[in-house]
Amino acid sequence: MLRFRSLAWVLLFLVPMVCLVSCGGDKKGTTQPPPGDEVPAIPAAEVTTDVEFGSNDPVAQQAESMVEGQLALAGAMASMGQAYMAPLGGADWQSAGSQCWTYSYGHAGCSWVYQVCRLALLYEWTLTLNGTCGGTAPYSNWVAMRGTTTADGHEGTMRVYEENSTAVHSAWAWLIAADNKSATWSFYDGDVHQDNLTALLEWVENPDGSEDVVWTWYESVRFETHVSASGNAGWMELYNWDAAESEWVLAWKIVWNADGSGYWAWYDDTGEEISRQTWSS
Repeated sequence: MLRFRSLAWVLLFLVPMVCLVSCGGDKKGTTQPPPGDEVPAIPAAEVTTDVEFGSNDPVAQQAESMVEGQLALAGAMASMGQAYMAPLGGADWQSAGSQCWTYSYGHAGCSWVYQVCRLALLYEWTLTLNGTCGGTAPYSNWVAMRGTTTADGHEGTMRVYEENSTAVHSAWAWLIAADNKSATWSFYDGDVHQDNLTALLEWVENPDGSEDVVWTWYESVRFETHVSASGNAGWMELYNWDAAESEWVLAWKIVWNADGSGYWAWYDDTGEEISRQTWSS
């Protein structure tokens, strides 16, 4: 499973962005690029988190919370690329030449510098830190994050670096279909390499408006979820990894129906159902 330290390290840079652009400080970049030459966007597919079980039964409420929680986590991970830019949407960017934009923020001895540069058909994104920013040692032009995206942002890779180092700590890559109806996100403990792949998120919006989400933490757990267009029906399955047999084994399944009924069933290591709790509207 993607180590918690990796997630924490990534969030160390994503979360403060919200405060950095909304709190007071020394902001630079007071002019916008010319009209028609805006800073490129990083899109994010909208993984649904809107489900409605239609029952006040305690088991139904617990099951609904489980489904919503897992979908919320999937949605958050799907938005990590967008999170680099989203908090800066209202910032004034300063053109650093015809191929680059920059935005900087200084506060309490720490300088954050964001830069986006056009490289032929790609864009390169960097976050550079200087000064005392709460780390173990002062930073001197340390590139904390670096990413590349296609012109439309539908394909890209982001890397987070070890503190005060050029070594890659963790990375993620995404591929969003041109019609925005399907996407995959791959998460790595280290640089982008098949051997470092720790998690995979797959999302599809079907023609009827329903959605399928598969959230795999390799050699650990796997969630498979189907949600109707209205969110009032669907199912979620949890699989555990059986290392001895090298296969996924169903552990439990939640089903909710449009009429407010549903069940939560548990299974043994052979896939046989051992327990079931049901509810009604």
